Amino acid sequence: MMKGSYKPHVTMWSVVHEPSARGRAELRAGAAV
Repeated sequence: MMKGSYKPHVTMWSVVHEPSARGRAELRAGAAV
């Protein structure tokens, strides 16, 4: 998990293109922030 190296938009793109348990967690975390 290299969130620091990845940009916000890149993370969201990855989540949308990679619907996984980890991705969903990231999406929820981003929405919460």
